[in-house]
Amino acid sequence: MKYLPENIDKIDQKILITLDIDARMPLSRLAKICKISRDKANYRINRLLQKNILGGFYTLIDVESLGYANYVVFLKIKNKETEIISYLKENSHVNWLVNAEMQWNIVTWIAAKDQFTFIKFWKEFAERFENSLINAEIAILGSLVHYKRHFFTNEKNEDEIVVFGGRERKEIDDKDMEILRAISFDARIKLLDLAKKVNLNFKTLQKRMRMLEKEQIIIGYRTYLNYSEIGYNYYLILLRLSNINKEILNKIRSYAKLDPYIDVSWQLIGKANMAIHIKAKNDKHLREVFNNFKDRFQDFIIDYETLLLYKQHKFVSFPS
Repeated sequence: MKYLPENIDKIDQKILITLDIDARMPLSRLAKICKISRDKANYRINRLLQKNILGGFYTLIDVESLGYANYVVFLKIKNKETEIISYLKENSHVNWLVNAEMQWNIVTWIAAKDQFTFIKFWKEFAERFENSLINAEIAILGSLVHYKRHFFTNEKNEDEIVVFGGRERKEIDDKDMEILRAISFDARIKLLDLAKKVNLNFKTLQKRMRMLEKEQIIIGYRTYLNYSEIGYNYYLILLRLSNINKEILNKIRSYAKLDPYIDVSWQLIGKANMAIHIKAKNDKHLREVFNNFKDRFQDFIIDYETLLLYKQHKFVSFPS
């Protein structure tokens, strides 16, 4: 069954699909693809932002290749939720922070410069909120893969974006780090404005940006969608697989590329060794999507957990 998004017409859908391919696309090119005027394209983007359907534009950065260790932390708490959320939100190591329902209350992605930084972070957090924690699980995030959002049309799309997972270590200088931090928050920032922000001349900035893209440190540019504003819930399925060799991993990723409602996959080291992110209109739709997945991979699934992710507090694509 086809589950269409709410609150947006065909033009808005085309804009979102097009920007999903390249969120830095010039307005003139976007307008040409969508067969509308440049002014109308600009108006539509601003309206999507005002409606909070578009949450912004961010840069995909391979933080692993820059030496960052990535962890996903699952928390079950009994009190002080507001204080815990505030503490994590303000922590510079926290890239992603969201409320969840089912077994866990909070899920967060931590990007630390090394394992010692993470251990220090975790010890300080656990000691501070010792009396509020019921349970916690920590998993190493080994790979992060995005899939193109083609749920507007239900068309098959074999594109995937490997944000990180196995590339060689890269060395960059402090100025490149400054560029990455600046553009991570606003993928559509004009290069002239970015040059001023990082105190570089325009040509030097262009050269550095091309290098960061060529070296696959900058992987791409995407839109952040607030799925609840277009009638979807967001679910995280944590999978424990009996075998997660390269062949099985590739099969799962090949399957995910063709399912319009799966938009992210993780490879994990922990109790769960794989995770998929599913957007679904309701519980019935979720069952349809996941049952199809289970039927395909039932020989490998030992166990799974389903989490409803319902309130995002923080998302940055590069540690501050």
